[in-house]
Amino acid sequence: MQMSDIIKVDDLTMVLKSRMEIESEEARALAEFVLDIFGLEDRIIDNLLYPSDRQLFYFLEGKGILSTGRETISLYDGRDWRIHYWVFNRDLVRHFLTEEEKRTKEKKEEDVYSELPPEAWVRQ
Repeated sequence: MQMSDIIKVDDLTMVLKSRMEIESEEARALAEFVLDIFGLEDRIIDNLLYPSDRQLFYFLEGKGILSTGRETISLYDGRDWRIHYWVFNRDLVRHFLTEEEKRTKEKKEEDVYSELPPEAWVRQ
């Protein structure tokens, strides 16, 4: 994994705040939780999660931040074993981040006049 592939807590916080419409503190706690579980990996095994964590992951899946997958492996005795896992969609998070940064920049450009003091509007 390259340094450019790493999603920072602040970046994921911004995306979660925007996509989930939650407060900054809650978004940051959730970002830290997700990044703690995934670390530098893109996939984790579902068995690592508690049921309450899994519910949260299903919600994040609905927002496009996570997705699920599964593999079937044949065991030596001929039985099949299914492995369920979660995928952290880093590329989509980066896309959301880029969109959010554009939106923030556009909003700042629109607000340029609101930052002027009242005396700037007085004609001389």
